[in-house]
Amino acid sequence: MYPSLYVMIALLAIPPSTIAFTPFTASQSSLRGKPKTTARFGIIDDLKLIFSEEGRANRRAYEEAEKDEQERALKEIQARRRNPEAMEQYNAEKNARREALMNERAKWDFQQNSNPNVDPKTEWDRLRAEGEIKIGSDLERDESSSRLGSEGLVDQRIDELLPYIDSGYVPEEDQKREG
Repeated sequence: MYPSLYVMIALLAIPPSTIAFTPFTASQSSLRGKPKTTARFGIIDDLKLIFSEEGRANRRAYEEAEKDEQERALKEIQARRRNPEAMEQYNAEKNARREALMNERAKWDFQQNSNPNVDPKTEWDRLRAEGEIKIGSDLERDESSSRLGSEGLVDQRIDELLPYIDSGYVPEEDQKREG
């Protein structure tokens, strides 16, 4: 007989159970009737897991943990509102964050300058040279997204950090043709 025929006969002799899909060892030979592990092979098995008792228990545990976290945060807020010193500190921190955000946004006001005699790029170059603004390769990148030579992704829109975002850039040759 041919070797491939032996393999086919051996495969037909194995009972149709999930043990056939697991690595076979001598200790598993007694498990042929009652396998302790099951193989999951697709979306149907995933759905069975989701709607099984184990899946329901996992969902309940997740929802309970989420609810506990929300209750903890609510109690923190309520305690802060009852304590005037804590509320004053919270308001000071909140106002400091807002002030820092407004100052950061004010740096980019040159983008909205509608004066045709002022080039936004000169202010952009000055701020970049002083280290006031960061763009492109200066920004912190997500290392988990770097692949195949890519430096990684940044968590903000790069085009908003360019000098002509609000006015558009028209080369001088095009301006001469129009005027």
